[in-house]
Amino acid sequence: MAITPIELVNKQLTTTATDVPFVSQTGTRTRITAASIINTEAATNYTATIYKIPSGDTAAAANTIINARTVVGGETYPCPELIGQILEPGDKLQGIASTTLKLNFIVSGVEITA
Repeated sequence: MAITPIELVNKQLTTTATDVPFVSQTGTRTRITAASIINTEAATNYTATIYKIPSGDTAAAANTIINARTVVGGETYPCPELIGQILEPGDKLQGIASTTLKLNFIVSGVEITA
């Protein structure tokens, strides 16, 4: 078994629901070890919703991990809801924000392959 540290996501969230920043690869399980949402605008609050979507499924209430979480201007939110989550092959992390390109979504983890 190989365990490889990896940066899973490093991107700005958008208002587009189909934006998928990470998909766990075939033959690989992925465990999230750290995650943050950073509001890059000091004076304005924005919200973020993060989904952990099973392979073949789509974003829905049933797979919401963080629901419309307000990230205060200038805040770094550490996303404790994501730490320890396991993504099976084909599972996705998806995020949507109340505005485009103001919330950075950064996730690290380990890929586990047989």
